[in-house]
Amino acid sequence: MTATSATFPTGTADSAGPTDAALSADSPVPADLTELRALAEFAALRVREHILERRRTGIGAVDTKSSAIDVVTEVDREAEHLLREILLTARPEDGFLGEEGTARIAGTSGIVWVVDPIDGTTNFVTGAGPFAVSVAAVSAPGDPASWTAYAGAIALCLGDAATTLFSAHAGGGATADGRTVRALDGADLSAAIIATGLAYDPTIRRRQAASLEALTPLVRDLRIGGSAAADLCAVAAGHVAAYVERGLAPWDWAAGALIVSEAGGLVEGSAVEVSALEASAAEGPANGRADAGLLIAGSAGIVAALRPYV
Repeated sequence: MTATSATFPTGTADSAGPTDAALSADSPVPADLTELRALAEFAALRVREHILERRRTGIGAVDTKSSAIDVVTEVDREAEHLLREILLTARPEDGFLGEEGTARIAGTSGIVWVVDPIDGTTNFVTGAGPFAVSVAAVSAPGDPASWTAYAGAIALCLGDAATTLFSAHAGGGATADGRTVRALDGADLSAAIIATGLAYDPTIRRRQAASLEALTPLVRDLRIGGSAAADLCAVAAGHVAAYVERGLAPWDWAAGALIVSEAGGLVEGSAVEVSALEASAAEGPANGRADAGLLIAGSAGIVAALRPYV
């Protein structure tokens, strides 16, 4: 099992506005990226309605996956099934990849939908923080580090309430409820609020704790929100200067990385291959690397300043 280090493509931190950097010459470009974005938005909003209704009426059984702290509910699986139904009914030739593994479909169109039906399930269960429906259309097939992101949407929730819909498409900019958003600029760690999270694997958590110990005296403050998708949206909207976390899976960042990049931010990381991720429950940390699934998002200056500490 291996992880590939890569700068995730989509936009640049120094550009004056959205760019077409996400679309490489080697990638077949869908005819209408705005249609992919609209479908991602529709699916995220529809599934958000479903999970909020289930949260009000009862979430059913709560189970665990990779560890005792990695929770999953029947609503996660219902939501993933609904996402697959919406997306593949609209585009039956596309592929599908979801966190809960209800289906892994290669497709024939060259596009795969990568979804996290509830990013932040612990928050969904407890009401302790934000959770989100994350939907992204990416190029296929291939290693996540080489994906081209075409379009994505993240529908945020807090408690029993819907909050914001973030979305983007390559070269089309990023919005929150239709309003253009822009990531913060600058490189001053001492003025920066940094969002982060904790992995489910104890080995990765120990590495995270060491990084946070080194970083804490250098920054204005730290935030642990419990949802990678929500944290990436916070970077895109300029609410926090950066987000950094280890142990992430492709569905955690597929939509959020595009949204940050289209908001003028930079996203870097070490992608975990899906096959390595699936084997990790039996073999320990995915692909055995301490930096597996590392993601850093923020302005170019802040990302550069954070690298030595993460």
